[in-house]
Amino acid sequence: MFLHSLTPLLLTLAQAPDDELVLVMHDISDLRGTAGMLSHELPTPAAGSAEDLEHALEELEKLRERAMSASKELLDAVRTHMQPPFDPEAGELGLIVEGTALLVRATRAQQDWVRDFLSLQRRKNGLLHLQSTMLRVPAGTAAELGIEGSAEIFASKASFDPLRQRIEAMQGAEIVSAPMVATRTRQRAVVAVLQQVAYVKDVHLVVVEPGGVEIVDPEIDVVQEGIQLELRGLALPGERFALEVDLENTTLERPIPTRTIEVGAERHPVTISTPEVIRVTLDACLTLAHDAVAVFVAPVPSGEGDVLITVHLEYHDFEVENETQGDPGGGK
Repeated sequence: MFLHSLTPLLLTLAQAPDDELVLVMHDISDLRGTAGMLSHELPTPAAGSAEDLEHALEELEKLRERAMSASKELLDAVRTHMQPPFDPEAGELGLIVEGTALLVRATRAQQDWVRDFLSLQRRKNGLLHLQSTMLRVPAGTAAELGIEGSAEIFASKASFDPLRQRIEAMQGAEIVSAPMVATRTRQRAVVAVLQQVAYVKDVHLVVVEPGGVEIVDPEIDVVQEGIQLELRGLALPGERFALEVDLENTTLERPIPTRTIEVGAERHPVTISTPEVIRVTLDACLTLAHDAVAVFVAPVPSGEGDVLITVHLEYHDFEVENETQGDPGGGK
């Protein structure tokens, strides 16, 4: 009844002038990553135990949360990348019908962009290849190389090669990792180069019988340091991709601060560590074309140099590659 009553309103608003706002409901139920997964048959009391039913309901709730999370990510992407840019003072964006529909109140040009954007999410079924290189370089390297700010874009791998050669030849530059990840658009990929450091966080005194013997039981904890890079590519109208980058660089201060305490009636001396971790984060979103290279720079938390990260983006469409492989002559 709701959809039927809304249709005449949409048809009427669609006749509005280009500069007026129109209201459109976009169906995104197929873009939530759970198509067909919510039709599970639940166990009946005769076929399964109460625990089985409870487990099935918990799994369905997890699916519902995943689907809603995907809807919110689409909503955020539309709000961030819409062209012409979205004006929250004039327009309106929101999720309705349990997150299966995107309600957009915007100009005709913006509505066209939203339709193109959603259509792209359905068509782009290939893989994004993200070749990343993480380097530790001396402080001030970015300025020396002519990189302004915390990020710079090169239109192609060929245009970036001269700078890459200068970086590799630079004294003091050290490659930390050079992973390549392949992921679908809108999926997140995480690359981490971390090391774990164990330390004594606390102690517990245990008294065992017979004899009331005191045993000091240390509580061991672990702290991580290193680089974690999270990447996500998003297909945009105009054969472009939004590359979202979340970088966290953590450094453990050394030497690790310690203090000695005495526990128990026998005053057992115990050394407890209190590690201090310094974090530097970088959040960025750049618009790239196929074969482009993005360069990011972030300071090392300890102040000893910088972290320089390059990401080469390539998109490989399954359908195009399959057609090429199946017809070597190009259809002639």
